[in-house]
Amino acid sequence: MSESIHYTVLKDINGRVTVTLNSIVLAESGAVISLSEVYKNKEYPSVMYFPRAGVNMALFSKVEGFHTSCPIKGSASYYTLEVDGEEVENAAWSYENPLQENAKIKGYIAFDLTKFNPSITRK
Repeated sequence: MSESIHYTVLKDINGRVTVTLNSIVLAESGAVISLSEVYKNKEYPSVMYFPRAGVNMALFSKVEGFHTSCPIKGSASYYTLEVDGEEVENAAWSYENPLQENAKIKGYIAFDLTKFNPSITRK
């Protein structure tokens, strides 16, 4: 039996998750998905994906002409965050049409926590 060397593990997060920056709510939802990616037996840190309806999209603008591609998730679109007059380029991304094995994250938004440091609470 051959084992896949590159795959994802998706899990629903129990409870409500809120992401804030400078006391401004960026996202809040009880339907957050945790995605862990495994490549060659190395598990990368999990990423939380929020349904678009739970994200304050008024704070985000789509970055036109910039995408990245993942062989197991598909093509990602990126968003710039603007809070208190400060911009964080490519602060979030979304797979609008993910590959079938990750269809559950279609249209969900994830945040690049290496670009900014929001407060994340779980209840």
